[in-house]
Amino acid sequence: MQSQIVPFGKYKDQPIEMLIGDTQYLNWILAQSWFAEKYQPIYNFITTNIQEPSETPEHNKFQSKFLDTSYRLALGNLVVTLHEALYCKPLKVAESTKVVFEEMGFDVIFNYSYSQQYEIQEKERGEWVEAWENRFLDIVCELKPTLSDDYPAVIRQMKKAMEVLKKRNNFNTLSIFVIVVGEYTGVGADWKDVVEMFKSSGILAILESEY
Repeated sequence: MQSQIVPFGKYKDQPIEMLIGDTQYLNWILAQSWFAEKYQPIYNFITTNIQEPSETPEHNKFQSKFLDTSYRLALGNLVVTLHEALYCKPLKVAESTKVVFEEMGFDVIFNYSYSQQYEIQEKERGEWVEAWENRFLDIVCELKPTLSDDYPAVIRQMKKAMEVLKKRNNFNTLSIFVIVVGEYTGVGADWKDVVEMFKSSGILAILESEY
């Protein structure tokens, strides 16, 4: 197969293998919205032929933990407390009865249902009384045993998969998008800043040690 020539940037007029070999630059390029729009053939070549080595024993072990209902519930409880639009008061009767793997570009999707306490004001007496509301979520997970300075590429990847899922979503169920990380090893930004960057894209970033 004849090598493609890069028509732009740092590796202009050089074989595409030179660009691919520069992981930091490659991840930066993939995170730029203009790259896929302006250089579609090269973008397609990279995303089709250069696969992230996520299917490792560590990744598979991480994924298999979601077979355990108690593990899913622990993550679900944390997701609800972190998601500002959902958190009111302590949960009651949380359940997770279904989990699927490798679905629509995500590692794990599981259902999470619970009752949540809140207060309402009675019209006649004006008193505040407790009430319970049933909620139903799909918690959509990307799993990374290790996340480093390549997180911009992960954000880009997740945002594309999120758009596809949202178009096919069951509107009776709210989908919460989460990246679960075993260990963060990046040096370009601290974990707190990485969490905020994911949050700005509608993604909760959670360390496994948090739940």
